[in-house]
Amino acid sequence: MMHLIFTGVESTFKSALAKAVGEVLSREVCGEFAREYLDELDPKPSMDPFPKEHFEAIARGQLLAQEKHDYYQEGQQIFDTDGLTLAIWGADKFGVEDTHWLAPGGPSFYLLCAPTNSFTEEEYRVDGHRREELHQKFVDLLEELGRPYLVLREPIFEDRLYEALRIIKGLEI
Repeated sequence: MMHLIFTGVESTFKSALAKAVGEVLSREVCGEFAREYLDELDPKPSMDPFPKEHFEAIARGQLLAQEKHDYYQEGQQIFDTDGLTLAIWGADKFGVEDTHWLAPGGPSFYLLCAPTNSFTEEEYRVDGHRREELHQKFVDLLEELGRPYLVLREPIFEDRLYEALRIIKGLEI
């Protein structure tokens, strides 16, 4: 039994893939807490520069959501991001590193979404021009931590979904 974690830079189909794969596999999906948090704020904070206090609230919320969805136990949940994203975001925007964000969960496999698709502008996205650079940070951190992963490269959503399902089937989970 293994968790599946969709990770990567903004605008690479992570949320849509997590939801679609969850439906296909009849698995629970733990959504990205940042989006939930930001949707609830009124007024919305500036995204660039993003206020550190909001980042800290998002980090706490993400870790609580992971715990609620049994991230730290053996299981078969799907996660639309995890602490890996917090670590890269915190280091990139605030120079903050917290090993708690990188605490390993239960047995997991990462599906790293490459920025090979077209960038879609959205109110919460600010680093579209840096997707390749930030993607490399995900690769480097996954390698450094020795976490199992494969990169999803298909540029069209439907093809990327098929690619993800093919990989998952190969994992025999």
